[in-house]
Amino acid sequence: MLTAPRGDFGTGANGAVRDPGGAPVGVGPNPSDQGNIPYKLEGAQAAMKWNPAKDEAEGNVCKAYGAIGIMRQPTHLHITWQADNTLKVEADSGTQTRLFHFGPPPRPGQMNYVAGRYVPAEDLKIDVPAGTPSSLQGYSVAAWTAMGGRGNFERSGYLKVVTTQLTPGYYWKNGVPYTGNAVLTEHFRVMQLPDGSEWLLLSQLVEDPEYLNQSYLVNYQFKKLPDGSKWNPTQCSAR
Repeated sequence: MLTAPRGDFGTGANGAVRDPGGAPVGVGPNPSDQGNIPYKLEGAQAAMKWNPAKDEAEGNVCKAYGAIGIMRQPTHLHITWQADNTLKVEADSGTQTRLFHFGPPPRPGQMNYVAGRYVPAEDLKIDVPAGTPSSLQGYSVAAWTAMGGRGNFERSGYLKVVTTQLTPGYYWKNGVPYTGNAVLTEHFRVMQLPDGSEWLLLSQLVEDPEYLNQSYLVNYQFKKLPDGSKWNPTQCSAR
């Protein structure tokens, strides 16, 4: 579903994503008041303290290229199977690699006609191997969800990925931070438009109680490109 030649999925023909608003934070006594990230005061104040020169001096130039930030960069994606149960997602911006680990699929929701009630689907089991250290890309578990395919309904579905074990990082290259306790939940879906173009649709939900008042949801789209000619690995930069 997501396997593609190198650089096949990119962020559009010009390799750029739409500016989601720059994630501004407000000013004044409570800089979390007017931002478009639902920050608590602690999160907004941390954002206002961003010092890219300090990040550079400490060798932390990749903090905007973690699992949360890299999907927001103007980047191209190369998606392949590394193993039968491991999907590899490479990004040329910052030369980053994410690994999605598949286990037994959770039980789907179903109607129990005997009991006369609906049995909700199981949650995706987050089973991180013991001793796994926190890292820029964290540890991601994944599962496919199939939909339709019966009667006159077309078969479809999506990929759900949950990432934990993250080190602190930034949503964008402007210092707006998330903590190492953030949990990232993503849903990926492929869609074909009437003009024949194919798109990878991504919804990204971040839960970070230390810095956020509520869950933070954004959506992005990656356009499928005809070849890998735009693939251009670059190094991380703090600004």
